[in-house]
Amino acid sequence: MQIIMFYSRMASTRSGSHTPSVKGKGPKPYHKANWDWEYSRIYLELVIKEIEAGNKPHMSINSNGYRSLAKTYEAATGLTHSVKQLKNRYNQLKAEWRAWSKLMYSRKGPTGIRFDQESGLINALNEWWATMEKVTT
Repeated sequence: MQIIMFYSRMASTRSGSHTPSVKGKGPKPYHKANWDWEYSRIYLELVIKEIEAGNKPHMSINSNGYRSLAKTYEAATGLTHSVKQLKNRYNQLKAEWRAWSKLMYSRKGPTGIRFDQESGLINALNEWWATMEKVTT
């Protein structure tokens, strides 16, 4: 559940139309993926259900899991996304989670970085921010 709360707050808030695109090759056109806070939360909850159903035997969800995910996501949101869109989102979230985990649990010891769920902000020690300012300038 912690991962859902993290991604729900950290999800990109790109604005976009919910108008179906004509790029889909299936029977229905696909909607443009708009991964805002609510859609990311729904997506992650459905991914957890697919994993619990045994549709992630190894490092990623299998093809049956993605087809099921596409159907349940459409039922929950009314948006039709291709398997490729859903895979891309899964891989994007996985990469973001790895980066976040690396910051939180460095081998050199904790970085002192915390995510404040109430404010939606990243909190770190002043020394960490000072080091980051030196690196970026």
